[in-house]
Parts: sequence; C-alpha cells; structure tokens
Amino acid sequence: MLFNSLSGHAGTSSLGILLTGMCDDGASGLLALKQAGGHTVIQDEASARIWGMLKSAKELGAANQELSPSEIVRIMMKAAGVGIFDCQIHRRIVLRTIVLAECSDHATL
Repeated sequence: MLFNSLSGHAGTSSLGILLTGMCDDGASGLLALKQAGGHTVIQDEASARIWGMLKSAKELGAANQELSPSEIVRIMMKAAGVGIFDCQIHRRIVLRTIVLAECSDHATL
C-alpha cells in the first residue's frame, strides 16, 4: 500500500526499499514504484531472515538492486544527501530503522 501510494505521488524521485518478510504485497507495490520510475532495492538473500517477499519481488523484476543491509544504508544516505562518513548519528538512525523493521516483522521487539 505504501509503495503504491508513493508511486502515484513521487514517481521518479522516490526510493523504495523492501526488507525481509512474507507474502507478496510489498513485492507488487515495489513493482508499481519501479514502473513509475522510482529506484527500488531489495535486501539480499544472504542477509534476509525470510526470503518470501523478497523472492517475489525479484521474480517480478521489481528491484533495480539487491543489496546487503550495509549497502542499503549507503544508498539511503546518498539519497538523503548525507555523506556516509560525514554524520555518524544519521548512520546509526538508519541502521536502527533497518533493525527495527526486521524485528517488527518477526514480532521480537
């Protein structure tokens, strides 16, 4: 739902990142975002706890890139216009966001 909404409003200026999860709702939304001209990223299989939704996204061709969490942090920092080594507090916030997203997916928060 989020990616579908973003695709209709931000299109080419958007960045969609899909992390570990089940089902395929995020995959179809990511595809819509990519088709609208957004840049799309999925977490790589090696670091994903659950590959289901990511596998669906990959099979749909919804991802421009498949990256590790550390590489995802770099692309987020670049998109935000923050140098990766310029501001360590932003890096910690982004890393915590990724960890919280993964934890909430597994209800282990």
